[in-house]
Amino acid sequence: MKKLISFFVFAFIIFSSTQSAQSAVTIIDLQGDKDGFGVGCPIASGLHYLDYGYYWADYREPGDPDFTDYWYEDDKSWTHTYDLMGLVPVSATLEIFVAGLADKAEWNGEVFVNGVSVGTILPDTSANDLTRILTFNIPVGLLINPDGVTVDVNNDLDGYTIDYSQLTIQAIPAPGALALCGIGTAMLGWLRKKRTL
Repeated sequence: MKKLISFFVFAFIIFSSTQSAQSAVTIIDLQGDKDGFGVGCPIASGLHYLDYGYYWADYREPGDPDFTDYWYEDDKSWTHTYDLMGLVPVSATLEIFVAGLADKAEWNGEVFVNGVSVGTILPDTSANDLTRILTFNIPVGLLINPDGVTVDVNNDLDGYTIDYSQLTIQAIPAPGALALCGIGTAMLGWLRKKRTL
């Protein structure tokens, strides 16, 4: 009977340690409020902003970040904050919903995270006010700051607006937690062997 109980305890510990090592945690920081630029525009690429709002208008509501829901023509910068809670990041993406950005043939926008370029915004000249969902993969090495990352969008004096920016991080438990589970398992095996001697 004791052998059977020991077997189930050992199996439970092994199962628990492998499950915790494999389960990823999603950490999300949203800047803005996904309200369609403050005018109810659906969150989708290829829509005309002018069907919902006007250029140079300010549709910000109380609590909106300064860089959202307002038609600007200058560079914008903001910070995403997060707490990794001792977890190790394995992947990260940045999603930005914009309208009117990079709509001239001679213009390429660029997105920086902590001063490092993570992508170029290629021009879309099919219309002057099209909405676009831009997605960038963020190298996890840029997430070493435990407080957050700074995002910069460089513009070439062309009007545009941003609805939201969302940083999504996939993280797993630190390898140290798995090592502790392994040590605990080894200790149980050693104690079990010691009892049989």
